[in-house]
Amino acid sequence: KTALLAALGHFIHLRCAGGGAFDQVYWLGGKTAADDFQRLLEMLQTTPDLNVLVIVTDGPSQPPVEELLNFSRKVRLIVETSNIWSAGGDVKSTPMPLGPLEPLLQARLFLQRAARPLYDFELEPTHQPGQMPSSEPNLANISLQPRDLIALAELPWIKALQGVPLRIVITAQRLKTWEAAESGPTGQVSGRVKLRAVRPDGLSREVMLNLTTTLQE
Repeated sequence: KTALLAALGHFIHLRCAGGGAFDQVYWLGGKTAADDFQRLLEMLQTTPDLNVLVIVTDGPSQPPVEELLNFSRKVRLIVETSNIWSAGGDVKSTPMPLGPLEPLLQARLFLQRAARPLYDFELEPTHQPGQMPSSEPNLANISLQPRDLIALAELPWIKALQGVPLRIVITAQRLKTWEAAESGPTGQVSGRVKLRAVRPDGLSREVMLNLTTTLQE
């Protein structure tokens, strides 16, 4: 979605520069795509003169957005797809290949989605994901300055993600803390953690649970 939005921003910029800004922008995707599509059809039937931009994400439940073009010539579609897509007829389709994210965007996306702050050893060129030292590491001091972000994006284990947003997000969310990766002499995890339990009626209370407590318990 990050790469898609970058391409979308460029498209809207060109559109606004030509004096034809959009009146409304719609995003169709996910579980509500079918319902949102029907509401959009109803809106175009009543107000066909609106300049409407519709962004459609790829997925198994992608609605038949070609129907939107039958209601208004002012509809513009941006369709995310892994296959060649064409609306048919006299509609012009312009492919917009989505390449990898720029290094700065890669680093920012990784830090935004990271499950925890990075450790200093993870900034070493020889680091491999999943590796943990035997002693407790220090947190890395990473600023949001461009030079630091580019240095992060140039790390071999980050470059291996090839700038693909989904790979970057998954890797960032899979980061484990040093404590979670360590175990005691017997191989058993010990300790307790404080949690806030929230009931369906909104009431909550704090509880102490052992780290060995299972979901079933």
